[in-house]
Amino acid sequence: MGLGTGKSLPYTRVLVLLVGAAIAAPCLTVLLTVLGAPVVAAQVVSAFLVLAGAWLVHVRAPEDLARLEKHAVWLFVLWLLLSAAAVYRVSSLAIFITDVSRTEHAFQRQARIVDDPELTKPFYVRHNCSTCYLVAAHLAGSGVENLYDRKYYRDAEEPTPVHDEIGETFNIDQYQYPPPFLLGPYLLMGTGLGFFEIRALWFAFSVALFVLTSGAITVWIAGWRFTPLWLVWPVMLVAPSVIATLQMGNTHAFMMLIAVLAMLCFEKRWHAAGGALLAYATLSKFFPGLLVVYLLVRRRWASVAWTAAAGIVLCLATLVAFGPQPWEAFLSHQLPVLASGEAFGFAFERPGPMLANSSIMGLAIKLDRLGVPLPGEPRAVAQALVWVYTPMLFVIVFFTARRDETIDVGRAEGRLILARAWVALVVLAQLRSPFLPMTYGNGAILLLLALLLPLDRVRPALLGLIASGVVAYSLVLPLPLGPVSSAFDYGFSVVATLVAAGLAIAVTSKRPGVGA
Repeated sequence: MGLGTGKSLPYTRVLVLLVGAAIAAPCLTVLLTVLGAPVVAAQVVSAFLVLAGAWLVHVRAPEDLARLEKHAVWLFVLWLLLSAAAVYRVSSLAIFITDVSRTEHAFQRQARIVDDPELTKPFYVRHNCSTCYLVAAHLAGSGVENLYDRKYYRDAEEPTPVHDEIGETFNIDQYQYPPPFLLGPYLLMGTGLGFFEIRALWFAFSVALFVLTSGAITVWIAGWRFTPLWLVWPVMLVAPSVIATLQMGNTHAFMMLIAVLAMLCFEKRWHAAGGALLAYATLSKFFPGLLVVYLLVRRRWASVAWTAAAGIVLCLATLVAFGPQPWEAFLSHQLPVLASGEAFGFAFERPGPMLANSSIMGLAIKLDRLGVPLPGEPRAVAQALVWVYTPMLFVIVFFTARRDETIDVGRAEGRLILARAWVALVVLAQLRSPFLPMTYGNGAILLLLALLLPLDRVRPALLGLIASGVVAYSLVLPLPLGPVSSAFDYGFSVVATLVAAGLAIAVTSKRPGVGA
């Protein structure tokens, strides 16, 4: 016996909706604060709005939104405890987001320095990826010759107004992405908001996108009837890597989510919206482009055409907004060093980034550290691994797309298989990146783990195992066990990469009709 059948326990549906409201409230408070509302007023208005929203959903949602067997009460109580922890983590983080001096609410105030196990440093509270997004947007708007030049970033020889505003609060990251990504930060800067307001806005947008994407996938797959997916999403917000990503404002998980949302739009025949989302994700981070290949093989011509059209519009908009310099700098300077991995040379030289890099390219470096004999110099082996892995990706996409042509999207089980395929392809695509910190890359892996839950009957032990795995898998390395840079740390990181790749390949190769 499991979940999904039997009578609904009293108040379970209300509690599920209240958890969703409690997660949304702090994000809405952050948004209202950015718009100028006093903190107390923002909290009161947010509480009223989210409770009103929960009530509207409650009176319209079917009774079996939270249906479970009576003997599974203990499981529901466990879920409530984990959800309470998620609410606490998001609420606590929202305090740090709105007031950067409140570091006691930040994720992991001190991190171990991998090179020296006796030392710690405030890495997570001093690192914010959006620093380089806004600096690069300013540089692009100023018409500098090469916005990728390191002299503009961490140890800026020519500081920008963004540097002056940030001061010593955060270290300035190095910008690595293609020019079209800068349209988003540039538009945000055009609102007149400063760095810290945009940082808060990015946090609210990211959580809202997570809720929107996870909710939309669940409703598309199973409608409003009960499915264990409703219980997994809040638990994911307990995961350390998710909280760390939200805190640091990295765009990797953001692009992964809008790419998956784009595929959902295509299934709903909302081609213009899907094309715009997938084009922006692809032109910003490259790895979502594997989904375009998937659409091509499936002969989804309307989806491909809208994506291509949106991509052309974004490229032209970038040219109009910034001129040709960003494109010239990207094609002549940045693209070659991205392809070779030199843009992330620190991941080949420094133990910390080396250990955190969960990409295929990072495998060779970590295997060398573990003493595994390699058929050449580690960097050369890393490059060879990538170029062996790349054609494998296209083979996997081809067979996955051909399989999915036979999927019956009229059945919930068929829609679940499609959603799993999209996320699995994203997981495989991101592993092709030269530098994929486990902190950021785990978002797609956690999403795939959530989608592995069956739609209806789930034994409590299975749900507990997967919920525990969601949290355990997303631990931020180095692990707080044993000496830093130990064989255990490197071995765990290698195994994690191989398990992620193997799991994604297994999902894409699964024959339809063999269970859900």
